Amino acid sequence: MLTRVVLRVLCVLRVLPLLAAGDLAAKGHAELLHVRTLASQPRYGECWARALQGVEAACAELTEERQGRLALMFTHCHLHRAGREFPACPEGSEVSQCTAGMDAVAFNAFTEFFTHALSICHFLQSDAWRARAETTMHSLTEASASVAEQLSSTRLLTEDLLESQSAALLAQEQILRNGEELQHTLRESTQGVRELYSQVTDSSREQQVVLSELFNRISFLQSFLLLEAHTLTSALYNAAALCTAFLLTCTARTAPAR
Repeated sequence: MLTRVVLRVLCVLRVLPLLAAGDLAAKGHAELLHVRTLASQPRYGECWARALQGVEAACAELTEERQGRLALMFTHCHLHRAGREFPACPEGSEVSQCTAGMDAVAFNAFTEFFTHALSICHFLQSDAWRARAETTMHSLTEASASVAEQLSSTRLLTEDLLESQSAALLAQEQILRNGEELQHTLRESTQGVRELYSQVTDSSREQQVVLSELFNRISFLQSFLLLEAHTLTSALYNAAALCTAFLLTCTARTAPAR
């Protein structure tokens, strides 16, 4: 229970400075708008415009001396508009020297504008910080969008790469199938060539045997025909000779020669 109370107190203590800073910035914004309104007036606006020119430079590195200088410029313009005298404040003199000769009215105005200067500077610093924060957020948003776009492109490239790899794997599988089919076809073709070669070899051997037997028969027939022709020739020669001799001895004159 005590721990919860302590945590709540700490949270309140952390929130209170933020709320106070927000109120101070809002007050500074209102005071800056009021000064800008005064600067736009035709009669006394030039004095307020000169005071506004040094606000941003003084607020960039705000010190007590610079805050006092802003308060002096605002006090001078305020008193001048109200028709009251402003004590002499030479260029380069310290703020304390300028406020030493002020009456109660002028010093009260100076004190009030001293607080307003702090509020205005706080608002300008908060506005500059907010502008830088918005710029940073815009840059971060653009960077996030760029990273998201790059991630999307990377995802698309990865999907395309996966599809290409899948297509390549399918092509490799198809090549392997075709290679196996080609190997099977070549094996069958080789077997067929071997069988054809074996058949041709066997047929050649059979033809050799047939031709050899044919040549033997032709040689035998040739020898037989030559022998028969010689015998027939001899027989015909002898028959012719016998007929010739018979014819020559058929006459009475040649009969004794028979």
